[in-house]
Amino acid sequence: WLASVYRELPQDHAQVAFEAVMACPTPLYCRLAFDLHLANRPSFAPSPDLEFMHAPTVASLVVGFLHTVVEEFGFEVVSVTLGSMAVARHGLSHPELEDVLTSDDSVLAATFPNPASAPTPFRFPTAICVRLFARVAPLITSSHTYSAYSTHTALQFSQREVHAGVQELFLTNL
Repeated sequence: WLASVYRELPQDHAQVAFEAVMACPTPLYCRLAFDLHLANRPSFAPSPDLEFMHAPTVASLVVGFLHTVVEEFGFEVVSVTLGSMAVARHGLSHPELEDVLTSDDSVLAATFPNPASAPTPFRFPTAICVRLFARVAPLITSSHTYSAYSTHTALQFSQREVHAGVQELFLTNL
């Protein structure tokens, strides 16, 4: 897999990956671990903390990865984004997710702690959305629906275990 994307695994990462796959040798675990490793470490970045790769199950791998995403983007932004996707029956499109993030006061307060620095039409920054979706891309799939008037692209979770992990982290205490 790594050779197909012109990457190689450092020795310490290879050992972590080997131990993780031996603990949970399912194809879904292997594929998610590979995708999450690529999403977590650009080729030019220093070696990150791969603690989430020690997870013994697919669900714990997903939850561990989501914790790293929360550390990077903040709990409010990630919980509202992924929680909204979890409760939407047929997924949400990018503009719908941006509208949800813009209409949530706690997300805007976390994004703009100083209201004077916020833009005048109070919108959630698209650049943050793009970075967040790039980060969680291995967990998301898009589906296309066609009607006589338009095409709708909805973002959904790629696996049942991802949906369960999001519910566990962000929707259980509501």
